[in-house]
Amino acid sequence: MNRLPRLMRGRRVALALLLGANGLGQALAAAAIAFATRHVFDSIGTIDVSAFAALLAAASTISVLRYRERVDAEKLGQDYVVEIRERLFRHLLDQRARDVSMRSKGGTLLKFVGDLTAIRLWVTMGLARLWVMGTTLAGAFAALAVLDTRLALVVCLPILLGASAIVFSGTRIRETAREARRHRARLTGDVAERLANLAVVQAFGQSEREWRRVRRRGRVLRDAMIDRARAIGRVRGLAELTTGVATVAALAAGTHGVADGALSPGTVVAAIAVIGVLSPAVRGLSRTYEYWNAARVSRDVINEFFSRPTAVDPAAKDSSRITGDAALDGPLIGLRNVTVEGALDRVSFEAPAGKVTAIVGSNGAGKSTILAAIGGAVKADRGEVFIDGIPISEVPISSLRRLCGWVSPELQLLKGTLRRNLKYGDPKMSDEELHAQLEAFGLGDIARLTPARLDQRIAENGANLSLGQRQLVGLARTLVLKPALLLLDEFDANLDPKHRGMVAHSIRQFRGTVIMVTHHLETLDWADHVVHLRAGRVVADGLGDSKVSGEGSIAALFANDLAG
Repeated sequence: MNRLPRLMRGRRVALALLLGANGLGQALAAAAIAFATRHVFDSIGTIDVSAFAALLAAASTISVLRYRERVDAEKLGQDYVVEIRERLFRHLLDQRARDVSMRSKGGTLLKFVGDLTAIRLWVTMGLARLWVMGTTLAGAFAALAVLDTRLALVVCLPILLGASAIVFSGTRIRETAREARRHRARLTGDVAERLANLAVVQAFGQSEREWRRVRRRGRVLRDAMIDRARAIGRVRGLAELTTGVATVAALAAGTHGVADGALSPGTVVAAIAVIGVLSPAVRGLSRTYEYWNAARVSRDVINEFFSRPTAVDPAAKDSSRITGDAALDGPLIGLRNVTVEGALDRVSFEAPAGKVTAIVGSNGAGKSTILAAIGGAVKADRGEVFIDGIPISEVPISSLRRLCGWVSPELQLLKGTLRRNLKYGDPKMSDEELHAQLEAFGLGDIARLTPARLDQRIAENGANLSLGQRQLVGLARTLVLKPALLLLDEFDANLDPKHRGMVAHSIRQFRGTVIMVTHHLETLDWADHVVHLRAGRVVADGLGDSKVSGEGSIAALFANDLAG
């Protein structure tokens, strides 16, 4: 199913009409060259200045028209890919982040670069040129028919046969283009992943191994591109052969016609001149088929991307009820038999409105998946999440994202200034308002974290900050937006005692519902309610103090810490 936007709409219709007129103009110019050439050669011994002027004018016209053809074709292609790119990025933003992270980053990036380029080339250098060439060829053949019908047929037949051979040979281009794209996506993905994890590669002494891996991928891509070049070369060779055969056929038929007195020498030379004008069009036909096959591969890939489900439910209706209890400043969160294959098994519990709920358990128990299900990053296979009694499936994802504030090691810092990171959720926030919010949560020291303060440059993923500093900035970035529901995933990792105290104060100052995942016993002091997960199931659920200090599963989970 084709999910790409229609090519012929809006200003692109006007551009297509201009290209059609351009082709007609080139056809008329080719006809003028034919008739002027015949007149010149049939008038040997006299100099007809007007005929030479007509030849020069026709050649100049073709030159200008081909310049305009290239510009208008590029406008057509660029306008189309801009619309596709915008739709692609919107669809990417509407997908669940976890679904996107499970796929190759190289393949995703290639859609925005290589695949869009392939589609642009098809529209610009393929479809537009075919539209112009078709008009030009039709006009040129008509001019030849006026000169001599038999000569026109002799020229037309090899061109039509050559075009058919080009189309037949193009299947191999499509196969090699698809194979080359697959290997290019793999190589791009490998390089992107190693670039993002360069420190891991170096720390484990795997530089040589990864170099060999990329070299192997690169050589496979090289061979695939060479196979593609062979297929393209065959088609281009056919195009050259076609024009050659058409020229020989015209000479043979013309020689015979001149000998019989049926044709004048000027008519034969005019036919050769027309073939010369048509040669770029025939050569362009081979490139057109090449672009079409490459674009077909890219179109299939992009359509598959558009078919992927998003987090946006068109049936969902916005609801002002999801604002939290007026007295408690936070929504009630409920899970009823929530199942996520491979992670959660019929999980049910309630996180009280305006309270702090801690979710504990060993690694792989499903703690982070619960936060993802509440925040809409993961869709439950069965069961339902409720916010103030409203099923999350009935809440627009935009409303849910405004409601929730996330803090997680997976939500990394952005490249730019500290100011940009802290204001990312509300870029219009003034520095004064930002400082006021930070001070209100006891996080004013973050603005004074570095000598450059808010103008401090932050490297990609916060690489120039310590792990603890990254966590603090991530928490501050969320709290200044004053969400009604705060989701904290391993937010207390890598915090020293001073910063842990700052975070504890911030949580106490926060007015709303908090659901946090933690492995630290001391963090449970902040919790009003504790849920213990084991292998994706709730095994304990109750008030924090009684569960930790008793003899249940939560106390057993932290037995070593309690003993210490």
